[in-house]
Amino acid sequence: WMDLSAAFTVQTFQSWQWAANSMHYLLNLWSRLVQSMPFLRGETPGLLDSYIPEVIKAYITSRLEVAQSLELEDATEDALDDDEHMVEQLEALPTLCRFQYDKSAQYIISIFEPIATEYRSLLSVSMPDASTLKRLHIREGEVTWMVYIIGSIVGGRMCASCPEAHEVLDGELASCVFRVMQWANAALQQTNRQDKSAERLEMGLLYFLQSFRKVYIGEQAMSSTKVYTRIAERVGFNDHLSIL
Repeated sequence: WMDLSAAFTVQTFQSWQWAANSMHYLLNLWSRLVQSMPFLRGETPGLLDSYIPEVIKAYITSRLEVAQSLELEDATEDALDDDEHMVEQLEALPTLCRFQYDKSAQYIISIFEPIATEYRSLLSVSMPDASTLKRLHIREGEVTWMVYIIGSIVGGRMCASCPEAHEVLDGELASCVFRVMQWANAALQQTNRQDKSAERLEMGLLYFLQSFRKVYIGEQAMSSTKVYTRIAERVGFNDHLSIL
């Protein structure tokens, strides 16, 4: 049954146009399976090692395709504006991504960095034509989805006794978002953009900051976390005061 469930989940995510109301149920199914790992027997735990990465990749790919379709097909509705369904989906991601966090984090970074690099390049165009603006809006939508995804994962740190390796990975992912934040703020000061995609990114960045603050800002967090070591190396923020 797990083989069929995995295939059905991936196919549903690939058909995201008709599955908006079902995606969070499937994500929650796999999240519950991960949470039940201590009670599973037989070959099921090994199957999860194979299927969870497939589920994560299929979901992230579907979100990037949503961002691309908005501009390419002149769609009028953006899933980023559907807060209820988006939050329901994001709530399941920490359990899934932290199951094999080193692999999940590296995959997310490998997807995020090329998109963010092109986004920064497009932001630097002083007088963009219509084609450049369309590419900018597509990349901005993709970046926004990745910011929400990273925010949910970082904010979903399970407990204060999480391995230090997880804190380092949180720092890696957070650094990606802080770089985008710096680029977006610099572009806003120069151009004062008012379009919808820029507003959605700003909302995504606020979501990330709220998630990060919940876990990593405060004196108690500062005394024990390794997350700022990696953020300082990547972005130059040495502590929570630098971020604030």
